[in-house]
Amino acid sequence: MSHPLRVAVVGCGGIAQMMHLPTLAERPDLFHIAGIADIDRATIDAVGARYHVERRTTDFRELVAQPDVDAVLVLASGGHRQFVLAALAAGKHLFVEKPLGFSVAETEELAREARRSGRVVQVGYHKRYDPAYLKARAEVKQLRGLRFVEATVLHPDEDPYRKIHAILPVKTAPKVTEAEMDAQAARETSSDEMRPLLDATVGAEAPQAVRVALLVLLTSLIHDVNVLRGVLGEPEEVLSAHVWRGGMAQTSVTRFAGDVRVVMNWISLPGLANYEETVRFIGPERRVTLTFPSPYLRHAPTALTIERMDGDSHVFERHTVGYEEAFRAELHAFRGCVLSGRPPTRAWTMRSATRSGSSRSRAHCACSARVADRQETATCAPACAPSPPRHGACGVRHRPSAARRFTRRPFRAISEGVPTFRALRRGDRRPTSSISSNA
Repeated sequence: MSHPLRVAVVGCGGIAQMMHLPTLAERPDLFHIAGIADIDRATIDAVGARYHVERRTTDFRELVAQPDVDAVLVLASGGHRQFVLAALAAGKHLFVEKPLGFSVAETEELAREARRSGRVVQVGYHKRYDPAYLKARAEVKQLRGLRFVEATVLHPDEDPYRKIHAILPVKTAPKVTEAEMDAQAARETSSDEMRPLLDATVGAEAPQAVRVALLVLLTSLIHDVNVLRGVLGEPEEVLSAHVWRGGMAQTSVTRFAGDVRVVMNWISLPGLANYEETVRFIGPERRVTLTFPSPYLRHAPTALTIERMDGDSHVFERHTVGYEEAFRAELHAFRGCVLSGRPPTRAWTMRSATRSGSSRSRAHCACSARVADRQETATCAPACAPSPPRHGACGVRHRPSAARRFTRRPFRAISEGVPTFRALRRGDRRPTSSISSNA
């Protein structure tokens, strides 16, 4: 490809303006914004003016069908099905913000279409490209006797982090109370769009608190699920799960390979403007901790701490691994995948991504869309090429045995969480569900 990757942006709200559009605009040699679409005319006019984009529309189908568009970035909130299907039907490569789908049926449908399309499909999990995460993963792989992992998100009101960005069109929003935030989350789960999707996962009879917790899981905590899979591999069983505060707080205990226990917590705490997201890997000789900043702070480094002993001395190392923005890194990786016909690999670097281009094969890729709990960077293999039993045609290791050992229904774990919640309410402490998807 002798020209920049020509992308159409569908959805021009907060995350698009705070992270993705600045990344596209800062490297005109790598990306060209071929057009933008949003349901709000004022938004696309304001964003189009800022980024000098002439093609602006409220009809995303019109945009993705344009012949001069190489790839589509789906950055809209809510369900993504209609955008994904339209982009794939138009023969475009696709980057889609998480989650790919909100139900088993929807996710599997999109996964089938992704594989059938022969195009690159990547689901946005930017933490996989965080330099501190990459170093931490290497450290944990060397950790002897890993026993316990804790992932905790203390989630404040997002407004203090959003208002440092000039999100267009400029609006003055009144400060909302915690009760209003909780009510808004409950209303969202009951919307015409979201309710059937959540029903398909947890059942129409699920309590409102469970539905809210599922929405939080799929839109926020899923990032930590993805981080854990990237480091630990396949989870084996959900031992317990519990929600409280109307679903605005949740905790679970999961067993991973090696009898490792993982506790995951997500708690809404809007009164203190301090976003805190920590993932701790604890062994008898070392402790490795990642502390992620708010995702809305560009280039804020993730803190990596490593605790160890040096003789009789306790050593506490604090590493600032780098200032690379993970949101930027994932889009550069997506571009590299499109241009080279290869997936972003574990050895991915910004330099290798920017150098990938016309000199490499542009064979179309078929995506192994890892979705729901599995949603992560797309794994690609040339379309119609037979794959060896344990490695894809692209050389990327696949795990068909794990997929068969559990299930091909990636949302089953979430669905089975409902009986877990019920068992906890009954006081039944026996495990009642298992994670059933493959990372």
